Amino acid sequence: MAQEFPFSLLNNAGISSRLLLAWVILPLGLSAQSEWSQDLDWTASGWLVSYADWWEELEDICPWGDEWAAAAVQVYNENGSNGPALFKWNESGSGEWLFPFNSTPGHVQIKQIAVDDGQRLWCGTNIETSGKDLTSTWGVWVLDSGGALDPSIGDNDTPGLTKFNFGSPFQELHGFAAAQKPDSTPCWMATGMVLDPCCFHKEMPALLILDDNGNPLSTFGDSGRVIVDVSLPGIVDTLGLTLAHERHDIGGIYMCGISIENGLVAAGAYSNTAHYEVMIAKHQWDGMLDEGFGIGGLVHLNLNPGVNHWVEQLVALPDGSIMALVVSHDGGDLPSGWHWLILDEEGTAMYWESYDPGAAWESVSFVENFPAEQPVGFGFIETPGTGTLLEANGDWMQTPESFAMQPESDLGGIMSAMHCAYHPAWERLLLAGLWEPENPSEEPKLAISHWQNDAISPIANQANFPSSYLLYPNPARAGSEIHITGTSSFSCWSLLSPTGRMVHEWTEVQSALPLALQLPTGLSVGTYWIRPCGEVKRSIPVVIE
Repeated sequence: MAQEFPFSLLNNAGISSRLLLAWVILPLGLSAQSEWSQDLDWTASGWLVSYADWWEELEDICPWGDEWAAAAVQVYNENGSNGPALFKWNESGSGEWLFPFNSTPGHVQIKQIAVDDGQRLWCGTNIETSGKDLTSTWGVWVLDSGGALDPSIGDNDTPGLTKFNFGSPFQELHGFAAAQKPDSTPCWMATGMVLDPCCFHKEMPALLILDDNGNPLSTFGDSGRVIVDVSLPGIVDTLGLTLAHERHDIGGIYMCGISIENGLVAAGAYSNTAHYEVMIAKHQWDGMLDEGFGIGGLVHLNLNPGVNHWVEQLVALPDGSIMALVVSHDGGDLPSGWHWLILDEEGTAMYWESYDPGAAWESVSFVENFPAEQPVGFGFIETPGTGTLLEANGDWMQTPESFAMQPESDLGGIMSAMHCAYHPAWERLLLAGLWEPENPSEEPKLAISHWQNDAISPIANQANFPSSYLLYPNPARAGSEIHITGTSSFSCWSLLSPTGRMVHEWTEVQSALPLALQLPTGLSVGTYWIRPCGEVKRSIPVVIE
C-alpha cells in the first residue's frame, strides 16, 4: 500500500511541500519467495555454533581477506562483567576465538570492524577508565592477516593499539569505516560525539579522519578532527525553541559516515533535549561544512515528532545521491520498520520509503560488498527465520522486493542481534547472531550460517560481455601487464580493491584487441575487480598472487 507523505510534517522540518516524496509500506506478509538458500553443505548442520562464555553479544561482522571472515563480539560472564573478543572462521567451517584486547586498562567495548587492502583487521573500540577521573577515550586495534596484533601500530606497552580523543574528557565512538581520499588513497573515518566541557549534558558531533597507517590526517580540521556545534543560530529547531549561543541543550551525534567524490558525509542524530531527530552533514576535505549542502552544510529533519529517530547508516548511490537508513523507536507516525531517505548531491530530500513488517525490527543494515547496482538491506525480527532481505531495483517510485530468509536447517530456540555481510571471495551471504537454545540449561552461543544465490554471483554479472570475453593472465602479479579480449567498447577502466575501493584507473585505453592494461605495483595479494568506468554491474575478478 502506498500513500502520500504527510507534507505538514516535512514543512515542520524545513522542507518545501513541492518536493515529490513517497511513503511506501510493505507488510512482511507480502514478502516474495527468497532466491537465497541456506548452504547446507558448509557444515554438517548448515550452522557453525560456538561460545566463549555465558553470553555473546554480536556487534559486527565482515570478510577478512579471501580466506577468513570475522565477528566482533562483546562477551559477558555470569557476574556481569564483559569484554571484547573476535571470532574468525574460514570457508570450510572451522573457527577460533581471539582475545587480543586485554593489554589496556579500563573497560573496552568493541563497536565496528573493517579490513584494509593488506588484509589487516581494524577494530574501533570505546575505552572507559573507572578511576576517580571517570574519563573516556577510544582506540583502534589492528591485527595482521593471521590474527596477531600489528607491532607497527601503537607502542611497546600496547602493541596494535592507538588511542584517540575527539577533544573532551567524555566522548564516545559510534562508527568506524574505511574511506577514500580524493586522490583514491585509503583512509579511515571515525564518527562519534563529545560532551561539551562547559556543560556535560550537551552532546556535540565529532569526526576524525585517519590515514591508512592510523595517523590523524593533518590536512583535515584540527589535526584530523572536527567538532560541530549544531546549536548555532543557522540551525532550525523543530520544537520552536529559542536558539542562541547560550543555548547549551542543543546538540547531536555523528553515528556513521562515508566518503564521496567531493567530500565526506556524516550522519546521526540532532538532539533538542526532548528527543533525537535525523541529521546529515557534508564536510569538505579541509573539515569545513560544505555550504552548498542543505542549510549551511547540514540537513535536519524531524520525521517522527516526539520519538527518537536517527540515521544508522549511509551509502552512496551510482548517480551521486545519498541513501540514509533511518531508525526509529516505537511510537509516533513512523512504523517500527525499515526507512530509506534519499538525498540528492545538494542535500535535497528526493524519496522516502518505509516498510512495516507488523513487528519491531531488532537490527537493520545495508549489506556491505554486495555485488548489485543498488543497495540491498537486511533486517531481523525475533520470529522464526533468520531475517529479511530488501532488494531495490533502482526505481524509487516502486516498492523494492522483500525476501524472508527461512533456514532449511532450524536450530530452534531464539535468535537475536543478527548481522549480515556478503563475502565476495566465497560468493556467500554471511548471517550471524546470538542463539539461545530451547533447553534453558544450555549456554547461549554465537551461530553463523552461509547463504547462496547463483543469480547474483560476480560470474552471472559478466553476462553483459560477449561470450568470447577473456582476461589473462589470471592470476596475475602486481606490476605486470594483463590483457582483455572480446570487447573494445570502453576507453576507461577501473581497478577496485578486495574491499571495493578504487585503487587505479586507466584512461584513454587503446581500442585495439586485445586491450593491454598495466597493473600498478604494490598491490597486496587478493581478489580485485576490473570494470569499465561507471559500469557498476560489469565487474571482472582478477586474482593478484
